Amino acid sequence: MEKFNRGLEKFWLYFSLLVAVFCVYEFIVDDVETAKFYLLFLLIPIVMYLLRRFIRIRMEKTNQESKQKKP
Repeated sequence: MEKFNRGLEKFWLYFSLLVAVFCVYEFIVDDVETAKFYLLFLLIPIVMYLLRRFIRIRMEKTNQESKQKKP
């Protein structure tokens, strides 16, 4: 499960970077008013990355605590 969580976290990070590159491209090619619209799509993968990171850290902490409690 730990590999799965890290994999999802990396996926959202790479996807965020990809969308950020696309946003920069749109700011260069299109006018600013049109390109601002794409910034909304950048927020979704960033929030998903932060959410997955928070969940992974919390699960790792819970696993460490449960291992310490077992004799």
